[in-house]
Amino acid sequence: MDEVHPTDAKRRERDLLRLTRAQEHVVSVEQLRRLGYTRGEIQARVRRGEWSRVARGVLLIGAPAVEGRGHLFVAQLRGGPHAFLSHRTAAAAHGLRPIARSHLEVTVIGTAHRRAGLVVHTTTASPHPSEIVTRSGLRCSSVSRILTELAGEGRHAAEIEETLLKAVRRGLVDLSDLDATITRHAGDPGITLVRAVAGRYLDPADRKSGLERAFDAHAANDARIPPYRKNVRLGRYELDCVFDEQKVVVELDGRPYHRAVQDMDRDRGKDVWLQLRGLRIMRITDFRWQYDRDGAVEDLLALLRLGGRAEAA
Repeated sequence: MDEVHPTDAKRRERDLLRLTRAQEHVVSVEQLRRLGYTRGEIQARVRRGEWSRVARGVLLIGAPAVEGRGHLFVAQLRGGPHAFLSHRTAAAAHGLRPIARSHLEVTVIGTAHRRAGLVVHTTTASPHPSEIVTRSGLRCSSVSRILTELAGEGRHAAEIEETLLKAVRRGLVDLSDLDATITRHAGDPGITLVRAVAGRYLDPADRKSGLERAFDAHAANDARIPPYRKNVRLGRYELDCVFDEQKVVVELDGRPYHRAVQDMDRDRGKDVWLQLRGLRIMRITDFRWQYDRDGAVEDLLALLRLGGRAEAA
């Protein structure tokens, strides 16, 4: 066996330390070879118990056991260079669900052999570049692609909706990318379900006016809600609903939980501007209107009961 220069040995150990820290102490034999370790050196360290095998071609270094996200690295490395975490395992990589150690899923581009303890999906074509992302060193499906994968497996709408909702709340999905992904996968099994679930986030041009009409229709049949003015111009802002007697403004937001940063900043500025003029503001999303309409109405009535009269603009 060729001797390794001391300087090279120190460099290898430093590179290995960085790699093990980045991958939760899980490395592949191929990665070790790229760092400069020979097969003989690798086998010797395994025999001495310094390193331990956790799967074919995958070793554990510097830790007593694989823990947490280490299981995701094991799955990725076992899948090979053309694999990426997908389906529910990709959702776990994004932090959207717990890691299911007994059901780790990867997708391999091209053909693949079965691997015990690993669910291997295959695809003949390379995914669109936007559909594969890296999360803390893990190569995995984007949130948009995960939704198409789950729907293709026949998962229930509730699971797909929960996954998307969590991703939107945490800022993990780009809505324009979601729309483009749905378009690219037109014709895939379950894509109609994905389109339906995503519909409340991907607002068509008249979605907001649709929410306004829904609110108006409810108010017209709810005697507890007093008259209000619609689309009122006040200062530099247009307000959806103004209850002058009660000094309450209702803004009907057609896209729940997630809007462009510029929109969020503008809304916050509007809210402060209105409060400084003695007006109380309530925002109702179409998501809440659909799933918690009674709660939204009760909150509105509570604000209206506080009373007051708006000053003339």
